[in-house]
Parts: sequence; structure tokens; C-alpha cells
Amino acid sequence: MVVSKLSQKFDKEGYIEIPPVAGGLSETLRAAGYEFVDAMADLVDNSIDAGATEIYVNISLDSYLEPCVFIADNGCGMSRVEIARALTYGSEDSAETDRLGKFGIGLKTASTAFCRKILILTRDELGTCWRGVLDLDDIKNTSLWRCRVTELENAQERALLDNFADRGSGTLIWWHEVDHLFDKDAARVEASRKRKINSYAKKFAEHASRTFHRFIDHNDDRARNVDIYLNNEKLKANNPVCEGEKATRVLSSTVHNVLDERGEVIGKYTFRIALLPNKEEFSGEEAWKRAAISLNSQGIYVYRENRIIAHQGWMGIREKHPSGNYVRAALDMDHKLDEVLKIDYKKDSVTAREGFCDPFAGTVARAFTSAQEKVDSAKKQKEEATFFGDEKKADKPKPTKKADTSKPVAKMASKEDVWITASKALGGASLWEASKEKDTTELHCNHAHPFYKLLESGQLSPTEALETVLWAFGKAQNSLVKGSTAAKMMDIIKSGVSSDLRSIAESWEE
Repeated sequence: MVVSKLSQKFDKEGYIEIPPVAGGLSETLRAAGYEFVDAMADLVDNSIDAGATEIYVNISLDSYLEPCVFIADNGCGMSRVEIARALTYGSEDSAETDRLGKFGIGLKTASTAFCRKILILTRDELGTCWRGVLDLDDIKNTSLWRCRVTELENAQERALLDNFADRGSGTLIWWHEVDHLFDKDAARVEASRKRKINSYAKKFAEHASRTFHRFIDHNDDRARNVDIYLNNEKLKANNPVCEGEKATRVLSSTVHNVLDERGEVIGKYTFRIALLPNKEEFSGEEAWKRAAISLNSQGIYVYRENRIIAHQGWMGIREKHPSGNYVRAALDMDHKLDEVLKIDYKKDSVTAREGFCDPFAGTVARAFTSAQEKVDSAKKQKEEATFFGDEKKADKPKPTKKADTSKPVAKMASKEDVWITASKALGGASLWEASKEKDTTELHCNHAHPFYKLLESGQLSPTEALETVLWAFGKAQNSLVKGSTAAKMMDIIKSGVSSDLRSIAESWEE
């Protein structure tokens, strides 16, 4: 048994200081569970808190095919002491309880989840330039919680800072020795790494344009305007509740007080729920695509100080269902309700106390009823228009491109070809049947099935169609007795399907 040495002695009352082992704990904190987009959003929070009006994010590869990730802003910058505080684990909370970065153990933990060294270049409001470094290898080797902050003397680094801060105040945070973005043993293949880093960039763009949409949208006066650039391209705001669409119908907007145990008001929140337009009612094709009508996008978006901090479906009020794909809600809270909603430190989830959702549970139920009535009405109008031969009112079904069975539609890496026959009507109620010829699995789709006809009509987007099929699988799975042979077989099927689809996606030829 190894006993670590303690530098302090027990006092008269039996107390002794037990500081954590710096090297071990710093490595443990890397496994805090940050997703890449959440880590980057934490850094954007800091830039907004610093009063920045322009934020530049770079997610690319350098000439050695290594990740080049940094964020720069024209905010107020940091002093030498402020850099040290920002790089200190467990630093004291700021008195500014309304700031976006309140919850992140943020800059250092979010960054070191993906890199081993953080470089900070900054110019404070007095014009002094500083260079700060937090190096996990240094902490591990010395067993000391320490960082290094010196005056910025390197001409190239100063020029880089000037490029974004325009010789005024500002900060640049650069991840060095990025080791948690690519698989450790993956070959350094240019095409593969470019696809991977582009995927990270795309996911961040989608996340940031939605999370910070009130800041990005200059027509939205609820938040201070900030321009965010990714790889020199300005991000466009993406309001998930589609408030900018004229055809979006707000079903309800109410203000609720939250009381403590003594019946005193802790704070307030606004709950707004809306019914989104049909595809043809959107302002354009791009707006429709950005709305991402799907099971995954429906639900309540929780805002704290105008920043989306969580989107967890319907917060336990009800399960997601295809009938609610056009229903979205916004819950606007301020920092006074932080304890009530128990915001996760990564700012990606909330845990509402018991009874919190009761005031708007009925509103959500009525919204689902309105959504179903809208779907039924549109279906009836289409049927009537078709019956009376009014081609102006009736959209002609959009034919689905049939797979050519003379060749496979996809090829899985080191596995069989994927063959789909979309020309054979099957008897019975099944949507499909599968057969195996030698080493090839062939799928026969049932054209007579109502769901197949719905797909051919073009009323569902690809994402919506896929998620509806997966929802049906999930419902079938939930009907099985947990732990039964059938349930275990379903888990095996689900694992196999997921694996095959992953293989198809990774080997798909662009």
C-alpha cells in the first residue's frame, strides 16, 4: 500500500490540510463530459461577458494536419491577475450573478477537455499585453497548481492579437496540443481529418447560431448585438421558435412567479409556445431547412439571460411525438432562478424542481391538439382539392427516386453491398421484407403501405421521415417486457442496425 506524503501536520483539534494531487486531478477533470460544441460555447460566453461586439472562432487544420482551434474577441481584455484567476480551478464566483459564464468551470475545464495546453494572449484596457499559459504537463511534472503569466513580447503573437483586437483591448484563447478531437490511433490521412474537422465546425456553427441567436440577430433587441464569425464567415441567427416567420402562430405567452417555501417571490419566467408554419408557409427554402422540423427539434428551449442553456424535449410533461413536430416553446428565465432550475455546469441541461412545469403543462397539451387539428385540416384540404381536380390547391405528389437494382445504392466498408428494390408491392401489412441472396441482403419495400405513400408524396423531410421510423421502432421496443428474450433480441437488432448505418455513413462516396 502506497501512502502519499502530507506536507502539513495535524493541529490540536485533529484537522489537517489535504490538498488534491495536482497532476492526478487535472487529468481526471479532462473527463468532465464536455461536448465540443458546449466547450466552445463556454468560451463564447466569456467573450460576450467581456463586452465583445465581434467574436472570431477558428476550427481548422494546420499545415501538419493537426487541429487549429482558437477564439478571439474585441472585449475588455484581461489584466495579469485576471488571467491567473481565469486559469484557477475552483476560483471564487464573481459578484456579477447575471453573467453568461457564471456556471462554467469554463475556460480551463472546457478547454483542457480537448487540449493539454491553453495559451491566452490579451490586451487590457490600459494597453498592456499579457501572455498566459496553463500547461497540464507542467502541472503533472511539478504537482503544482500553477500557470505562467508574462508580458507579451513575441512579435508574431502580438500581430495575431492585433489582427482580431485591432490594436484595442481584446483576448485570444488558443488550444495547443489538441489530443481529444481525433481518435488517438487514427492514421493522419488528410481527407479523413478534413472531413472530421469540417464536421466539428459545422456542428459548432449550428449550435452557436441557435444558442446565441438573440445576440447575433441585429433585429432582436432583447440582447446586446454580437457578430460571431466561424473561419471568417459570419454566422446567421437561427431562432428555433421561428419568431421571425410571419406565419408562426404564438398560441400562448404567459408570465409566472416562482415562490419559495415561505410563499415569497424568488423570480419570474415567461413561457411562450408557438405553432410553426407548414413548409409552403415559410419565407423560403433556407428558412424551412434551418427550422429542422423533426422529433429532435420539438420541445421547450430554456433561455437564461437570452442564451439557450437547455433543450430537453418537453421537460417531463410528455414524450416527443411526430404530431408535435411543429410545436416549439421558449422558457425565458433570469439568473434569479438559477437554483430553482439547477443548471448543469456545462450549460446543456436543467433539472426543474417538482411542480415547476405544472403551470404550463395544460398549455403544452392544448398546443399538441392545435397541431393535430392543423395537420388534419391541411390533409382534408388536399383531399378535397384532389377530388374536385383543383390543381392550383392540390400539390402534386413528388415522386421519390427509385433505386436502380442493377447496382447497389451504397457500399459498406469491408462489408456487403446495399441493395434496395423499390418496385415490388408486397402483400400484408409489413412496410418491408428482407431476403438474402448469397452474401447480399436485398430489401423489398411495400409500395402499398400508407407510410410509403406518405414518403412518396414529399410531405416529410428526410430527417422527419427517419425519426418517425425510429420512433415507431422505439414504441415497439417499449411494448416488450424488459429483460425478455424478445427485448434482448431487439437490443441486438438495434445495435446491428446502428453499426451498419454508421459504416455506410463513414464510407459513403461524396
